[in-house]
Amino acid sequence: MAFELRTSELGVELLGPDGARCVVVPAVGSQLASLRLSPEPAAPAVEVLQAPSLEHLERAGWGAGAPILFPFPGRVQGGTYPYRGKTYHIHGARHPLHGFVGLVPWTVVDGEATDLGVWVRTRVDHADLGVDPESFPGRYVLEVTHRLDAAGYGHDIEVCNAGDGPFPFGYGWHPYFRTPLVSGGLREDCAVRVPAQARWELTAELLPTGRRLAVEGAYDLREGRPLAGRSLDDPFTLLQPDEDGWSEAALTDPAAALRLTVRADAAFAHWVVYGPRTLGAVCLEPYTCVPDAFNLEARGVPSGLMELEPGDRWQGRLRVRLERAAV
Repeated sequence: MAFELRTSELGVELLGPDGARCVVVPAVGSQLASLRLSPEPAAPAVEVLQAPSLEHLERAGWGAGAPILFPFPGRVQGGTYPYRGKTYHIHGARHPLHGFVGLVPWTVVDGEATDLGVWVRTRVDHADLGVDPESFPGRYVLEVTHRLDAAGYGHDIEVCNAGDGPFPFGYGWHPYFRTPLVSGGLREDCAVRVPAQARWELTAELLPTGRRLAVEGAYDLREGRPLAGRSLDDPFTLLQPDEDGWSEAALTDPAAALRLTVRADAAFAHWVVYGPRTLGAVCLEPYTCVPDAFNLEARGVPSGLMELEPGDRWQGRLRVRLERAAV
């Protein structure tokens, strides 16, 4: 069989031909601890993720692996936001970050390996997290199915409203991709492409002001721009989707002649690019909503925040592939 599903001390391993591998860590937010992809059939797989040990992943917080950001990606200003006539407050940091599920244990539901691919489905229930009801309205069950097949890595999402009232949410994914993708190259030469015509203006504390600005100069990533001398932490929008409504961000390593692409379906109307110069990685992050979406919506700024009624479900899809690049 070309694909295999097995467990190890790291977590759940999804194995494919030519060394392709995806390691899912249910104990730490259903994150990835490894992602190896092959750029073409019979070519050796390349480790594209900044792959930490399990101990590192447990200590790193939002700083390694591939955290899942839910029910809100980014910051919430002051931890306080209104929803349907009530004010909620999230205790902790000055501006709470990235939701409740990305660092907590998830449950493995099921999985399967076939000749065509391998997958594992994981779940987290808001009711099990001990979140103060004054911090967030409603109850959700979130499932993420991780896939590995000939096309690369798949990340399928399903959110169910398991409560008796509506709840607001957004979804983001925060994968740390290596720069350079293989040894021998330089971070400075790697290029990032994001098909966005605008960016969200940020305050000094990285909160959106509500203004969208046309991308110009160093912010214009539509044709790809090298990382040389740059630290990035910027949200982009007004995307240029393909005919199916999907958008695609890319990281190109010219020394290796490789391009990593992350594709997101039409629900993901925003991208965040995060990559401090000293990190050795860059994050191409698809978001369904802008950071601080709760408060932007309350101000009348459309932010992409979604809402589910009791019993309703929402599904989203993300894909990652590695390919040869002409440089």
